[in-house]
Amino acid sequence: MPRTVDEILQHADDLAARFKDYEPNPAHEFDSGAVALLRAAIQEPSDAERHVLEAIRAARVAGMSSSKPAPGWVHY
Repeated sequence: MPRTVDEILQHADDLAARFKDYEPNPAHEFDSGAVALLRAAIQEPSDAERHVLEAIRAARVAGMSSSKPAPGWVHY
């Protein structure tokens, strides 16, 4: 919905006042240890996927074929 310049400026003034008047409330804060654990848990699958891709690239550079499994590979 289009807004006038005056409406945009009023909104900006309202936001500025909210920032100026903000008082942190400890009850609304997150536990930093829990946040760090969540972040690490979320990062792990991404790291694992990157490691698999790096290993595949290294295997291809080494001349390994995906149609010819290496000794010791388990196939399901």
